[in-house]
Amino acid sequence: MSNSADNRAAFQLCLLAAVNYLLFYGLGVFLARTLGIKGFGQYNAVVATFTLLSSVATLGLEKFSLRAFSSYISQKNWSYARGFARFSVRTILVVSVAIAIVYVMANWWATIALRPNPWMVVALLVVFIPSMSMVLFLVELLSANGSAIPATLVYRLLLPLGLIGFVGATYYLAGGLTTRNAVICYGAAWVLSFLVIIRLVRRSIPDVIWKAGDKYMPRHWLRRALPFFLQSFMMTQFANLGIIALKLLHPDDFEVGLYAASIQVASLAVLMATSTGRLYAPRISIYLDRRDWNGLKRLKRQRHAWVIPAVMAYLVTILLFGKRILGLYGPGFEHGYPALCILAAGVAVAVIFAMAPHGLQFAGKASWVLGVITVAGFLNMGLLMIFGGRFGATGAAVAYSTSLFAMYVALYIMAKLWIRNQEESMPQNLASPED
Repeated sequence: MSNSADNRAAFQLCLLAAVNYLLFYGLGVFLARTLGIKGFGQYNAVVATFTLLSSVATLGLEKFSLRAFSSYISQKNWSYARGFARFSVRTILVVSVAIAIVYVMANWWATIALRPNPWMVVALLVVFIPSMSMVLFLVELLSANGSAIPATLVYRLLLPLGLIGFVGATYYLAGGLTTRNAVICYGAAWVLSFLVIIRLVRRSIPDVIWKAGDKYMPRHWLRRALPFFLQSFMMTQFANLGIIALKLLHPDDFEVGLYAASIQVASLAVLMATSTGRLYAPRISIYLDRRDWNGLKRLKRQRHAWVIPAVMAYLVTILLFGKRILGLYGPGFEHGYPALCILAAGVAVAVIFAMAPHGLQFAGKASWVLGVITVAGFLNMGLLMIFGGRFGATGAAVAYSTSLFAMYVALYIMAKLWIRNQEESMPQNLASPED
């Protein structure tokens, strides 16, 4: 693939991510202006909690499916492919309901700010957590089956459009919107996405798999999925723990609302990294297999040629217009400007070095990646306890950006040193293929 083709593909992926971001950003502005800072904080606290719990419920099976399910299909091992899919679906459903029950009971007896009302109990047990967990798994299962585009369209477009539709209908029919109704709309959008993606699974998975007998290796699958689970959980808590912690430390929800708006604005740069990861990650894997170190360096320069200018433009925009952007959320949100600037700085570093974890994982150093992410995750938790209570949204931003900066810089240095060591121990293949 040529540089121009790579750049076109990267642009297209960023465009799709930008559409997703704009949809959620527009909805976030509407919800903030409708619910107010405190109501917006309450809404995001519940959403962050659901997101964290649903990521736990998948047990890492969704990420492991990219390796296991695709391998079974390529080997035409239909029985294990069917067995893996059925085992994963049943396990995730059971675990998601169990997590919901434990969460509800814990909040019922504990004196914390997230004590549930009956509607939250119903949402957790009946629809929200199981639907979210299943969508997360089935998106990856379809990607492993070679149906990444329709699966991504459901996740990137149908989900936000469905949420906007439900919120708009509720607002129109009820003559207004409450935090409770907004959360119910959020859950309804996930249920809609689940129903659609189920149809995609039935149409996309080859009939030969459905007709095959089941073969199971549950212990093997769960053991292999464990590193993916730990990594996914730690990365998910980065994005959501700040909101949850502020909810516990500041029950009035003002600081939660400020932080939620700030991190939503800052997340635009994160989408640049995640949306192009599927473009560059396979090429990193290929170059590593060939031990083509010059190819890896060319790929890094090629990516940095557009990522660094884009990140710099993003930072300048935040610094110059951050207050105005937050002001769109409504009166009072501009107080989150310091938090926004701190978040933007941390996110910028993460975007620039976003490919380092992929390289180390493909090089067989997943334990290194998991170790660094785990340390950074606990650093984030510790800093939240220190700064979140005293400085509110700004303190949570310091915790997030500091841990994110430390994590990605450490992974980048480790990747660079590993490649240098490989270069010194084995000469460059002079006949390595051209890009």
